[in-house]
Amino acid sequence: MARCCRLGAHEVQTAYDGPAAVSAAGDFRPEAIFLDLGLPGMNGYDVAKHLRAAAALAPAMLVAFTGYGQDE
Repeated sequence: MARCCRLGAHEVQTAYDGPAAVSAAGDFRPEAIFLDLGLPGMNGYDVAKHLRAAAALAPAMLVAFTGYGQDE
């Protein structure tokens, strides 16, 4: 997903677990957040709650998805 966004010349940051995602979003202040629901450390639902509680991130669009690490 990050690679596709970069192809469109978007600035992208990635995080690979829930706590890192919350931290990165607070520092980066993205316009859109693609959030995997199956994150380790803190699931995507809990990450979304933390992100929505932060006033600075209120305008960000959350897009939830998951693949649970499956090749398909």
